[in-house]
Amino acid sequence: MATPAINEASNQLTGELQRQTQRYEAARQVARAIVDALEQRHDVTAEVSRLGELMREVASMAAAANAAQKQWQEHAGTPDAALRSAYEQHTQVLVELIELVKQAEAAAIAARDRLQPGLCTVALDRKVTERYGQAQRM
Repeated sequence: MATPAINEASNQLTGELQRQTQRYEAARQVARAIVDALEQRHDVTAEVSRLGELMREVASMAAAANAAQKQWQEHAGTPDAALRSAYEQHTQVLVELIELVKQAEAAAIAARDRLQPGLCTVALDRKVTERYGQAQRM
């Protein structure tokens, strides 16, 4: 039978996981928007900034979640249904977020590769113009 201390620790850990999961869900939406914007060749500066903000928020929540998890583990409790569900949802959202970040990275690399030839041509044109100017001055 669960003691009040175990129940309290379990409830606190469940709450912390749910708060982190909410931030991860928001980050997942932003990451999805980044992938879509990159595929449509739109600017993603604002979305990338928002994703960074969300990840910093999650990092700031980590201490509370770790403390709650340690307290729960000290009571050697087994996860109740709510805590198990919170862990499962947390894990699922985090796995999806990681996959979306990988997709965003691939889309960003593809965008860079599309732009790179144009950038190289511009740089080459500048060098040719500079050298032509230098040759004319001699």
